Amino acid sequence: MEGRSEEFVSVTIVPTRWDVPGKETMTGDLETARKLISLVMRFAGAGVALGAIDLSFNERRGQLGSELKCAHAHLLVSKVGLPVWHRRLRMMLPSTPNVDRPLLVEPWDGNPKFINYTFRPNLSRRVSIDPVGDGREKDRANTRTPPLLNHQRVEAALMLDGFGLVNRIIHPGFRLDTNHKVPTFVRIED
Repeated sequence: MEGRSEEFVSVTIVPTRWDVPGKETMTGDLETARKLISLVMRFAGAGVALGAIDLSFNERRGQLGSELKCAHAHLLVSKVGLPVWHRRLRMMLPSTPNVDRPLLVEPWDGNPKFINYTFRPNLSRRVSIDPVGDGREKDRANTRTPPLLNHQRVEAALMLDGFGLVNRIIHPGFRLDTNHKVPTFVRIED
């Protein structure tokens, strides 16, 4: 990818839902999250995109039962039409009380660490520590990322393995044709 990185941006999407206040994230439903992210990316008009579904375990420090599995995606997306599709994505993925930034778009420097992170085998917990502020401006919670607890590690491994690597890959606007010796991406015609 060296020399071509300036043509792509890294995009992280946390698909949100609005029917359960306080539980806006797609809790562990990887297939629904994958379909929603692909649909949103296509509708926004994003061109070439490739990434994967990921899973995080989020919780609030000191709040029993606050653990929440969150499906999200990390993608490399072509910069073609960036202002338009970025604006459309921001409209389709508004922030919620529990998801401040459901969309993060950043320049990609070509470093393969982004791709390695997307498919990392060792997940972590995100533990939010409520902020102490003076109330004059929006205070963000601090976040710590300790390793998963043993039961969470087993649960994550079973979920991701059951979903399968091929199903984790997101390629909006294309389908993966596996009917040949070499799997091929075929553009979906609208």
